[in-house]
Amino acid sequence: MCCVIRNRMLRKHTVRGFLSRGNNKCFIDIFIGHWNNFMIMFEQDTFGHHLILHPDEYLCDAIGRIEKREESGNYERNHSET
Repeated sequence: MCCVIRNRMLRKHTVRGFLSRGNNKCFIDIFIGHWNNFMIMFEQDTFGHHLILHPDEYLCDAIGRIEKREESGNYERNHSET
């Protein structure tokens, strides 16, 4: 299992992305309103592999990194991967 999330410092960038995709205020408030709590929970989670997206990187951009992990069989937890 691989959990993919934005870099903690990209909160404003994430809000802009939500707005540009037409997400409503309620949706944005759930994620952004509790941003720090969500990030802390993610950082403390010990299940599966963690992949943090780089600035201006999206899930489709990170698929290559995920595939390399799967091919190598290296699923160790690493929430600070770059």
